[in-house]
Amino acid sequence: MDPIPRARSRAQSSVWWAMALAGLFAAGCVQSTVRSVKEDLVESDSEGRSTVLDVKIQKYEDLSREYPKEPLYRERLARLHWMNKDHRRALDCLADARRLDPENPKYAFLEGTIYAAIGNYRLAEASFQEVLEATDEEFTGPYLQLAEICLIQERPDEALEYLHQCVEVDPRFSSPHYYIGLIHLERKDEAKAVEHFEQYLRLGGGVYQEEVLQTLASLEPRYRLHHIR
Repeated sequence: MDPIPRARSRAQSSVWWAMALAGLFAAGCVQSTVRSVKEDLVESDSEGRSTVLDVKIQKYEDLSREYPKEPLYRERLARLHWMNKDHRRALDCLADARRLDPENPKYAFLEGTIYAAIGNYRLAEASFQEVLEATDEEFTGPYLQLAEICLIQERPDEALEYLHQCVEVDPRFSSPHYYIGLIHLERKDEAKAVEHFEQYLRLGGGVYQEEVLQTLASLEPRYRLHHIR
């Protein structure tokens, strides 16, 4: 069975800039369509990015053919195909890199990231577990990714275990505290939720800062940022 699930349309709308403006200029019986400047810029930018990616892909395909035993070029190709949203070719290139360098756990991590991005959480989880088993060194990345998968699949107890392991590996990492706070908030344990949301801010967490501040304000009406020390 193909490990990549078929793409399904979702209700999330990702509207890029303004829609094209169509105007009609009357010059006798002649009519012409007017394109917006923004549309032209977006189309030009998209084409430019696509062209740059194509050039890079061609470069590393040539290098891979020239140096067939070098896994680095296959990994670079995998990343470029992933950026180009060609997940199948990205995974194929990673498989080649892993055959050439089977002891390197970074390929399994990238593989897990791609599987998670396309919604194949079973294979993503297996890849991240492989990273943890492949080395004695501990990194926060696999633990956080596994925690996110568990949360998506509504397995909060397992997610908490991974998140606490994240904190143990790197006490200065803010992101785990955000997710721990969410889990406690969902469980109506507001005191623990506040504790971890505040710790997220103390550690300089910025991605979810506005959401965290709004949540804290709703839990503690007199809450102010200067309370964080």
